[in-house]
Amino acid sequence: MDYIPALSDAFLIKAKLAGNRFYLDGQLIAGTLLEDDEKSLLSLSEYANYLRYIRLTTTAQIIADGQSGFGNPMNTYYAVQELERSGANAILLGDQTYPMNLTTLEVTSDLDFFGKIQASLDARENPATAIMAQLDGISIYGVQGVQDRIDTLHRLGIQQIALGALQQATAKQLALIFAHNPDLGLLLQPEGIGPEMAASLAPAFIIDTQVTLKARTSYQAKLDQFIQAQRAISTKEVAHESR
Repeated sequence: MDYIPALSDAFLIKAKLAGNRFYLDGQLIAGTLLEDDEKSLLSLSEYANYLRYIRLTTTAQIIADGQSGFGNPMNTYYAVQELERSGANAILLGDQTYPMNLTTLEVTSDLDFFGKIQASLDARENPATAIMAQLDGISIYGVQGVQDRIDTLHRLGIQQIALGALQQATAKQLALIFAHNPDLGLLLQPEGIGPEMAASLAPAFIIDTQVTLKARTSYQAKLDQFIQAQRAISTKEVAHESR
């Protein structure tokens, strides 16, 4: 199993990942630049600019967050060109509607999703740039719908497919899907299944967005505690001086 961390911090990427691959998560970048975890708030140009800076810091393989193509299939065509020219080695495209919403899951139609996948394949300048697919809709189109989309993606030439938005109830239904599709991976996402259940499905790879987001949350909590402690000290000093 290939473990792929979601990262955005250049120092961590440069120190830890030379020669490996990682997922440049739009959610992490949105949190850094906009103080908001909604990746859909990032424009294509903002994400591509950030990608170019990161490309200068590392020789590692970068999986770019293509969201759901930044619009319709035509938008997806130009997005893939922009991300590839900005240094992406692979581009992950999801089957949610655009803009993606982390709280409300809406899956796009087969026509729209596979149109975006075909547009992505047509847009590549380098055939070695991998197009990866993210399927988030098991709770909407069911296990058979997952397999149907996997089969269509395979016919289009997409081999690297990751299942996302997995909850414990839905993940248990997917054992046969993973058994019949040995190249299938998954995304570990906030509020989703944990690492142990993910590993039990024996995916080919795991893209882990949980660890970095949890670490950021923990750091923010400690920072808030430190700031409150400093304010309390300052308040005591002012009160002492006023006596």
